[in-house]
Amino acid sequence: LKQMFEIALNPIEDYIENQIYEHTVYLEDRKIKVLVFKYNGIFYATGAYNPYDFSIEMKDGLLLHNKLMCPVTGSAFNIETGEPEYGPATDCLPIFQTTVIEGKLVICLPKNPPIKIRPNLSPRDFADMRKVIIIGGGPAAYSTAENLRQMSYTGELTMVTDKACVPFNKDKFR
Repeated sequence: LKQMFEIALNPIEDYIENQIYEHTVYLEDRKIKVLVFKYNGIFYATGAYNPYDFSIEMKDGLLLHNKLMCPVTGSAFNIETGEPEYGPATDCLPIFQTTVIEGKLVICLPKNPPIKIRPNLSPRDFADMRKVIIIGGGPAAYSTAENLRQMSYTGELTMVTDKACVPFNKDKFR
């Protein structure tokens, strides 16, 4: 069982539609940053950092409808589900439950909030005869393969590169 914390933030009147608000909250001895949005009259809360590299602050991004756009990578995340809708990010932003209690916005956080959520990837189905060849072994090729699996592609994936090592996302290991 995960221990959950309900944290009261600001009065709901303080939040303007389609704006990004960053809050620093304290869970026991840890400081956590979360983002809050009001979209179509509903409140949403997500993690504050791009899961692509964990250093880009998403508060500096742009909120377009229900998409949070990263200010550096161009990745876009759905604030309702946390899922990436545009790469290069392939991991989901964590999302947190919100509610309104006595006129204040309240977010519910687990004791150890995740910094990213690994999406379910579709496995290879050997009955699926489709084939995709990805040229290159860098971050874009890696992201393409992961995005195809996220979108339920079950056919064969082949990556072709002139490198001697197995392709991996080099940007995450700098």
